[in-house]
Amino acid sequence: MRQVGPDVPVRSVLDELLHSGVVELLPDGDVCLRREAHVPAAGAEGKLTLLGSDPAEVFSTIVHNIEHPEAPRLQRKVVYDNIGADALPELSQAARDIGEEFIRRANALLASYDRDRNPEAPGGKRTRVLLGSYYFEEEAAPSEPPPAAEDTSRPPGRIRRSR
Repeated sequence: MRQVGPDVPVRSVLDELLHSGVVELLPDGDVCLRREAHVPAAGAEGKLTLLGSDPAEVFSTIVHNIEHPEAPRLQRKVVYDNIGADALPELSQAARDIGEEFIRRANALLASYDRDRNPEAPGGKRTRVLLGSYYFEEEAAPSEPPPAAEDTSRPPGRIRRSR
């Protein structure tokens, strides 16, 4: 029987995948993938692992971008502060769908460069790469009154000198 590691038989991995509901064993003996991604179960343990790694990775990207503005890493987001709460269920589901598609595409891209999966991939020092996506919502603070109307009699940014 093939081994996935020196101490972990393939059947143990399959049993764990079955237990967590990621795969299903079909009557003919085939294994059917039930979910495309691993999402920690309702228990806190798996989510605490993410809590320990995700913020550090985002923080590291931010620090890198501050220290190396000539070679920034991807760090982008979109923010709107006047979304009606009635739209949140639809918006949350649409964001999940878009995020899942992004992750599927990111997975295919990274897998094509992973030397364990593709021996023809470019060489060099072993490097860990992560592409992520998340959705966040919170009640927005009350909006501030609009600023006072500007004097538009002069173009902005020009200084008039008296002679």
